[in-house]
Amino acid sequence: MIYALDFLLEKQATPAIVEHQTLKVTKGLVYKVEFHFPPGCAGLAHLAVFDGGHQVWPSSPGETFHTDNFNISFEDVYMKLAAPYQFDFYGYNEDTLWPHTVYCRIAMVSKDIFMARWLPTLAYDHFIKLMREEQKMQEERRKEILAEPFPWLLEK
Repeated sequence: MIYALDFLLEKQATPAIVEHQTLKVTKGLVYKVEFHFPPGCAGLAHLAVFDGGHQVWPSSPGETFHTDNFNISFEDVYMKLAAPYQFDFYGYNEDTLWPHTVYCRIAMVSKDIFMARWLPTLAYDHFIKLMREEQKMQEERRKEILAEPFPWLLEK
């Protein structure tokens, strides 16, 4: 799933006047993040993303992303396992003439089998679970066969 947020930052805002938007997501693993700062932002539009009170992107507390005509795109392995299932976007715009929109995208997977692509230990755990289920089914089938080993003899 890819979640999107177009974050409009009004002109003449300062770090003291921070704008906030919330992006609802699902429980799962964030595997890719993108922030597009279109031409004209001139490094004046600032953005930071939080999970509750914890700053997630950029990871340095108190820092913001701010650039011009650039797409910040990176892979991540951030687990979002606790409610509320959302990210909080905070930003401000130092431009006194123009508002700016930062385009934000967060890509997530919510099923273990897909998470295993980025977290191989999940694949191992999933494989062990499947093997145990298969073993249980084989044991049940074995009991059925031993209870009646040659059913075709009984049909005569």
